[in-house]
Amino acid sequence: MRIIEDPNTREALQFMALSVSVLVVIALVIGMADRWVPEAPSRAVDHVLMRYRAGYILREPGILVSGAWPRLVRLCFAGCTALIIGLGITLLLRLVTPLRDQAWRVGRWTLGAAAIWGVIAVLFLPPRSASAIPNGLRIIERPALFGQLSLPFPQEVVNWERGTIASIRTLEGGAFDTLRISPINGPDLDLLVPEDASGGNAFVAAALYDHLR
Repeated sequence: MRIIEDPNTREALQFMALSVSVLVVIALVIGMADRWVPEAPSRAVDHVLMRYRAGYILREPGILVSGAWPRLVRLCFAGCTALIIGLGITLLLRLVTPLRDQAWRVGRWTLGAAAIWGVIAVLFLPPRSASAIPNGLRIIERPALFGQLSLPFPQEVVNWERGTIASIRTLEGGAFDTLRISPINGPDLDLLVPEDASGGNAFVAAALYDHLR
């Protein structure tokens, strides 16, 4: 067996091997997520919101995820983002003479860290979600890359109390329909849900209104 003596070639092959390993891990995570069974909902509104989780693994049942791409698309996006970050760091360090020898090693660690965070974000941290809490509605927003891949920065939480909602309407259009929540005072809140020609989104709007009135 021939041993690769050139350190650059060896480091590059190790980088490629790590990239393939990341893809394998992502495929395994998809399989595990498909077998995960969420907590059984106990309220009527929770039953309605269960279909709007966009493949996220969420502990609480009554959560609606707004405007998320399909899970497989998000995972591919996270994998490509991790690869770009890893290669970018590697190429940047290759241009810095004192750090040139460490470029591939640092790039591998960066790729691995970005991939791990990407999988966690894709499966557990929706950038924007609405939770039907007992006394109203809780909106959680996280900084996200292209509005899809949550970043490791603090989230913003806003609570809407019961009795403060004037109406909830369904607006059709594009790949997503809009659930427009209009409070008695203040600006409207728009939640994006997948298009449903059967009228299911009007049903979830009615369920949310019943919960909030």
